[in-house]
Amino acid sequence: MMPKVLASASRRCITAIAACLLTCSASFAQEFPTRTVRLIVPYVPGNGADIVARIVAEQLGKIWGHAVTVDNKPGASGIVAMQEAKNSPADGYHLVLGDVGTLAINPHLYRTLPYNPTKDFTIVTDLLTTPWGFFVPRSGSIQTLEDLVKAAKAQPGKLTYGTSGKGAPNSMAIGLLKLRLGINMLEVPYKKTSEVYTGIAAGRLDLMAGSMATIDAYKDRMTTVALAADERSQHFREVPTLSEASGIPDFTVTAWAMLVTRSTVPPAIVQKIRADVMRVFELPEVKTRIEQLGMKGGGKQDVKTLNQFVADEAQRYGAVVSAEKLEMQ
Repeated sequence: MMPKVLASASRRCITAIAACLLTCSASFAQEFPTRTVRLIVPYVPGNGADIVARIVAEQLGKIWGHAVTVDNKPGASGIVAMQEAKNSPADGYHLVLGDVGTLAINPHLYRTLPYNPTKDFTIVTDLLTTPWGFFVPRSGSIQTLEDLVKAAKAQPGKLTYGTSGKGAPNSMAIGLLKLRLGINMLEVPYKKTSEVYTGIAAGRLDLMAGSMATIDAYKDRMTTVALAADERSQHFREVPTLSEASGIPDFTVTAWAMLVTRSTVPPAIVQKIRADVMRVFELPEVKTRIEQLGMKGGGKQDVKTLNQFVADEAQRYGAVVSAEKLEMQ
């Protein structure tokens, strides 16, 4: 009898401890944060995703009464930022902007990667999606996607496109375009994204992919041949969708970003952050600002849907990596 009594008492004790831990965790989450929160962004300031990160950080700071500082850590296709986040304490005070590159492309691109997107990190919520725009020099003879395809097929490997490095998200976006359109072009990688913009504006390149949010300084010297969205943008009504321009149905290519944190952060804190980010995206001024940037704000999708989306995107870009025969050390 005694062993059974002891076992029963042990189970009750474990249950009580678990309940206490859950209660304490929930209470701790309600008080979160009690100090400054750090948001690591794998881009230089001024990038479209960086702009949205700063909008969200500012509004979260108002809700929480504690600042959310944006810490730009560009470099190595986002690996610098992700590694920094992985090595940070798992307390919810260290967040990172994970994107199509760091979460979906890098696992296929790099032979060895110092982080695992699914094991080391958990998705808090989505931050933004924005369709890739495809741009050509306004001074050139190519002014439509049809022009581009004809010229590329007439001169395989002769037309050039600029990227911020092989395997970078803008490189992979054009890789997907090439794969679907059956064209061959020469990639010209640059160290800085700004150099790609100036290359197109000056007519030294034939094509680039970028965000409508970041072309203001060059828009008078560029033509947008297509916007890879499911419908025309209300702010850029004159620009055809990629499906319209190519004749290929459901042809969308988006840049996207999510708020992620260490996978071992207490779930109650993750849920608290998610709920507050959703509040931010409901603010009218935030909605207006993000729409003006040609983007869609986040906070709408449940985590299960977001995990599946990342898995689907990883499979999609894995095909591009294979087709381009890319591999990074």
